[in-house]
Amino acid sequence: MCSQDILHGFLVVLVIIFMSRILNFNCTAGFFGDSQMTKIKNALTAKGWQLHTISTCGFCHDQMAILEGSYDGRVICDGGACPGVQAYPTWINTKTGQQLGHL
Repeated sequence: MCSQDILHGFLVVLVIIFMSRILNFNCTAGFFGDSQMTKIKNALTAKGWQLHTISTCGFCHDQMAILEGSYDGRVICDGGACPGVQAYPTWINTKTGQQLGHL
């Protein structure tokens, strides 16, 4: 694993922590309880956050692992299905248009 992969993985974790903070959850990355992660995912979905991924992206797989393998707001963008997305994974808020994840 190269240092760039480690840095990107670290930044992905920071995005998850940031997202949990703006949703008023008080938790630590890597130590989420099952019910706490479910609350975080439900709040992200309720606030309009979609996770745009592609199946060949290792960082997308890492992001899904942090989310315990599933997320109702996941959009799979294989084959150019998401023309406005330039990097993966990318979080897009469907209510505000805000994008996160161009790491």
